[in-house]
Amino acid sequence: MNSVLILIYWSIRAVMQKKYSFQIFIISFFSMLIILIPNIIQNHGLFLYAGDYYYQQIPFYKHAIDVIREYGIGWDWYTDLGSDFITSYSYYLTGSVFFWMISWLSSNLIVYAMPVMIAFKTAVGAVGAYIYISRYVVNKDAAAIGAYMYAFSGYQMASLVFNTFHDITALFPFLLYAFELLVLEKKKIFFAVMVALVALTNYFFFVAITIFVLLYYIIKCLKREFHFNIKSFIIIFLESIIGLGISAVILLPTFLLLSSANRVNDVLCGVDLISYSDNTIVPKILQSLFILPDPLSNGMLFKSVNNANNWASISLYLPVFTVTGVISYLIKNKSSWLSFILKFCFIVALVPGLNSVFSLFNSSYYARWYFMPVLFMCLASSKSLDDDLDMKYGIKTAVAGLAVVCLISFLPDMVEVGELEKLSAALNPDYIPEKELRFLGMNKMPVVFWQCIAFSAVFILVVVIYEHEKKKVENILKKIIAVMIPLIIITNIIYINSNVMELGVDRSDELNYNLFVHDSPDYKDEDQFRTSIINSKGYCNLTMIYHDMNISCFHSVEANEIDTFYYNIQGTERKMLGDYKNTDYPAYGLLSVKYILNTSTGDDLNVEFEPVKLTGFSLYDKQGMYYIYKNDHFVPFGVTYDYCIDNDTLEKYLAENVSDDIKYQYKKMIMMRALVLDKDDIEQYKSYVDKLPESMLESLDEETYFADCEERSNRSCSSFEYDSKGYRAAIKADKPSLVYFSVPCSAGWTVKVNGKDAEVIKVHYGLTAVAVEQGDNDIEFTYETPGLKEGKTISIISVIILIAYSLINLSINKFRTSVKPSEKRGSVCVNR
Repeated sequence: MNSVLILIYWSIRAVMQKKYSFQIFIISFFSMLIILIPNIIQNHGLFLYAGDYYYQQIPFYKHAIDVIREYGIGWDWYTDLGSDFITSYSYYLTGSVFFWMISWLSSNLIVYAMPVMIAFKTAVGAVGAYIYISRYVVNKDAAAIGAYMYAFSGYQMASLVFNTFHDITALFPFLLYAFELLVLEKKKIFFAVMVALVALTNYFFFVAITIFVLLYYIIKCLKREFHFNIKSFIIIFLESIIGLGISAVILLPTFLLLSSANRVNDVLCGVDLISYSDNTIVPKILQSLFILPDPLSNGMLFKSVNNANNWASISLYLPVFTVTGVISYLIKNKSSWLSFILKFCFIVALVPGLNSVFSLFNSSYYARWYFMPVLFMCLASSKSLDDDLDMKYGIKTAVAGLAVVCLISFLPDMVEVGELEKLSAALNPDYIPEKELRFLGMNKMPVVFWQCIAFSAVFILVVVIYEHEKKKVENILKKIIAVMIPLIIITNIIYINSNVMELGVDRSDELNYNLFVHDSPDYKDEDQFRTSIINSKGYCNLTMIYHDMNISCFHSVEANEIDTFYYNIQGTERKMLGDYKNTDYPAYGLLSVKYILNTSTGDDLNVEFEPVKLTGFSLYDKQGMYYIYKNDHFVPFGVTYDYCIDNDTLEKYLAENVSDDIKYQYKKMIMMRALVLDKDDIEQYKSYVDKLPESMLESLDEETYFADCEERSNRSCSSFEYDSKGYRAAIKADKPSLVYFSVPCSAGWTVKVNGKDAEVIKVHYGLTAVAVEQGDNDIEFTYETPGLKEGKTISIISVIILIAYSLINLSINKFRTSVKPSEKRGSVCVNR
């Protein structure tokens, strides 16, 4: 709260000092709102964009509000198999000041507030860019143009689908501004606050920004823009540590989670450090300088073979002035610090190893740090306008780049034949479509492509007119702004519409609206159970806003044990989504899934998207767009096993006796019969569970699986209750046993049985069990976020240090201002 108040204070002070920035805020806010309004009107007041915004951002915001208001922060039962709330959502919203600004709204109202907050973040980013650029630009109209270009850059619009990216792009200019105030003007405190806000908002971007600001400092010192001295560096380091400490309440638990994740070890190496394996990346980077960004998940000319790279936020496009101002500045100021940074960033973007520095060498390709060079491109453009530089070389470069892009679109390429092949490929990932060589085949999206070319040509024409008339027309930059804003609005409305057409869900607008506001399935069931949405990646997160525990969650960060479990029962990495197929029906018993939801086509609510043929399930009900199927062999939470097996024995048997095509289905059947335990645990708990005889590994099929489900159900807990603090269960055991719960065995869990401490046992590759004795047993699992207590302590201490640091600096400043001018002059003379 202290950090937020200081941010508001500095923001108001900046606005009051630069009243023109208030106009920029208003214009940017309403421009973005106008851009979003057509979609909002179409969707009955909701902004229902495509891709991750629809599939993740809206459900996450609604879910987070419900967690905060109703359930409490702790263990989140509605994110996949269950995960820690703080760490699962620290990438998205947990520490975002923009989320907390609207957190007082109900979960239903927050959906209506999200587009308003997008406009607000856009306006904040524009003001921040203006304030930063104004440090180097005299003409306020030139600075305003740079601010508008930053707020509505190609990167911003390409990243609109992610929503949370705008939280960071809004704060970044303020961070740079605060850094310069600290280094050049010795104005303290503001930088520490901005470090805290950025670190709290998003740890991934915080790492990239930290690296970038360090490079920024080094380059400006080398170029003698900054004067390095130990005292100044110590103050920078101190404020950075204070800011980092304030964020520890979120950053420390997140660090502990990520540091133990297998995906952290997946880094670039070898030839991948110097050359992109995806040969579309470099062309896409170059293309992004000259035309509007590609609709996400696709490429107008260069569609990545690895579809994930299409979502990498590759765009360096600036509206209206494109590269004209940047090129003009680079030609005129070849040795300036700004030219050096821009050239350096361009080289970094083209070299995989350097590019990956901003994601700590992660092997996955990301261009999400591009908003930082985009800000400097805007600064270079504003400097060109402010210094009245000759734009002719910039114009020629923009025209040449646009011409090359057009010529590339005429190249032949191998393309899929017909819509039937595309549909077959969509329904069957293993389907190999027929292709043929086609002239103009490079142009995958001709309508969208030529729209982008047309607008880019109009933008160049505006720059040509500006260059021709700038000596003749008074206040020409104001007139450019008057033309610029409508062009930005029109192009971005079209861009959003193109993305919706390309990525949008194939349901009616009315139905989409009802999904987020009204359509909550009613199972009329008092049991505790999980659900799953099958055949629909796009809708799997809806169950979290229905308050259903769901196994098919589309999420970037979850308990590490979920990834381990999924890999061992599927043989593939989870990749953000647990994708359970019809052959995976034994997993539903292991995970206590009772109902499966399947969606209608949307065109006809009485026609299923793809009819479910799932072993052991039967049609239960039809509600709204959902067909509900019930598990006829449901296994409740908390069941005992008679047998166990270690992983080595299990894998050896599978390798020698089971064909690869049914290996993982058979493996899950065995897991319903015997707990998979470490060898040490098997030895420790040999009096509780026996080793599975080899004869019981043989001839497993549907019937034996159903029998095992019934056996587990007959020996299940009589009660199971859960909340954010943990879960409680009661069971009457006929002998000492291990009780299995399909809950991730994450660090942070402790357990008591009949009031006595017990050991949390990891079974089934990452799930949970506990030993109980014969007779009645009350089991109580308690969860506490690892590192949260320590993080809170560090944050509180850091806030206290910041307050003390602020008071000390305030006292010093008051003392200095209280010294009479004559005394100051006298003291200077003495020092000389």
